Amino acid sequence: MEDRIYTNTACPLYESNYCRRLNMVKCEVCPAFSSKSQAEQVREDMDEIAALLPYEDLSELFHSDRCALCKGEAKERVCYAMTDLGNAQPERTGRNFLGMKTKIRIGSILPVQVSCCKDCRKKHRMLTYLRLLLPLAAAVVMLVLLSVISIRESLAAINILLPLGIFVLVVGAAVIIALALEKRLYKAYNSETHLNIMEQPHLAKMADMGWFEIQRGRKISQLIFAKGKLKQGLYTR
Repeated sequence: MEDRIYTNTACPLYESNYCRRLNMVKCEVCPAFSSKSQAEQVREDMDEIAALLPYEDLSELFHSDRCALCKGEAKERVCYAMTDLGNAQPERTGRNFLGMKTKIRIGSILPVQVSCCKDCRKKHRMLTYLRLLLPLAAAVVMLVLLSVISIRESLAAINILLPLGIFVLVVGAAVIIALALEKRLYKAYNSETHLNIMEQPHLAKMADMGWFEIQRGRKISQLIFAKGKLKQGLYTR
């Protein structure tokens, strides 16, 4: 990542470890920019987050040119898998829709990026979208077929509800097939890839300290894949 040029020399965090951990592209977008009191609040928040981490930083997850999600021999990195982690600590309070004070579920939020190979990316995407795309494809095919007048009228001649019944039957069958295939693929893929990233050794230690995925999928992590690393953000340097 390119070197940053920071200009706000009056900032209490200027050229400190806090500044490097924040890794903002410029001073003007930094949460500590507005005032010294805000900078002190950011410092306190970062100290609380640092106390919740088993490591000094997260660079081991994304500085390697080998995939961090592979089980066994790691393949070559082609992208980065990204998600946000939350922690209930430190405890914070807010107000609900009635205006009453209530405990907020997430006290800390941390962006995480992980080196990922093309195979692990493919497996995550397959299990994420299979149960949606297969029934959708079946529905599109049936709509195309039933849009042919001769086919639709031939079926309707037998029973006026037959075209609709066949459509529902085919899409329903596609849903069942997708669920069965997903189950088989999950079993096969889980032996090769960390489908739940919180089981990845580095992140498993964070899970032991209370970190969890904010957007959790059914069985697998909900990840965003990108060719490049995050340009800014806490612990992204």
